[in-house]
Amino acid sequence: MKTAAVLPAQGIGDALLMLIASYNLQEAGYAVTTYQPLLSELDPWLKNKQFASLPNTYELESLLSFKDLIILQNDNSQKARHLIELRSLGKLPNLIVFYPTYKADKHGPLSPGDYVFTEDLCMVENIAKATSKLLKLAGVSRNNGLSPLENLSYRKQNRRVVIHPTSSQEEKNWPAKKFITLATKLKKKGFDVVFAMSPLEHPKWQELLNDQWHAPLLSSLSDLAALIYESGYVIGNDSLVGHLASNLQIPSIIVANEEKRMRLWRPGWLKGEVITPSSFWRKWSSSHWTALISVGKVLDRFCKLARTF
Repeated sequence: MKTAAVLPAQGIGDALLMLIASYNLQEAGYAVTTYQPLLSELDPWLKNKQFASLPNTYELESLLSFKDLIILQNDNSQKARHLIELRSLGKLPNLIVFYPTYKADKHGPLSPGDYVFTEDLCMVENIAKATSKLLKLAGVSRNNGLSPLENLSYRKQNRRVVIHPTSSQEEKNWPAKKFITLATKLKKKGFDVVFAMSPLEHPKWQELLNDQWHAPLLSSLSDLAALIYESGYVIGNDSLVGHLASNLQIPSIIVANEEKRMRLWRPGWLKGEVITPSSFWRKWSSSHWTALISVGKVLDRFCKLARTF
């Protein structure tokens, strides 16, 4: 059996997206390893099961040199640059690079099989098209092998709103105070609000929420996925949770700092609502983008969304 390695960028959201490539490679007959170990927390939900940690940068050649195919999501990291350099030296000839963004003067020449994403298409569509072209498939599949657990009921609590107020980068976060004010307004409209965050973030947020809001301790990504799947809506920052909700067909609203970037990074299975500052005003206040998105604006967009679902 042919073997393949899929190397997403570091974030779990990136890995969830790159599972589109992993799953379609598996369906094409490859034994695939996806190098993001935290995805194993979603093991019961996934049809593709082989996940692993990457060794340090200078052990990559020995790990990957025997793979029939290697797909790298370029993230401009030392790891990515090292792998591309190894290819240029003829040591990893089976490496294919997916470029979410590409500049010739920065990234160097493309190799056959490399794929540059179209910025007006979301990541889901770009990865699906790139994989389809690579494998010479008749159609384009966005399937990443994620399936709901049989004991769960889709949107069972359809008045429950999951608020995810964190992300991997502090500068991408809408303020905690605004999320809490939004939760208060949603409660007044008859919605049940639950806050979700990682176990490491939980103690800080318990203090911020002052026992006024339910914030369950979610010990794994499987727990998070179960909470989302049985909820009606998700509201949060640009992060894994928006992609996971979209993947599970749960309507979502993402509050983000830049409209141009979010054309590429918006949730792409079930199309999510994305709220960003006006591009006109943001250029004058790029470091204070959160002030340009009011609680009222997010609430109004949510009410329109709720009338649709």
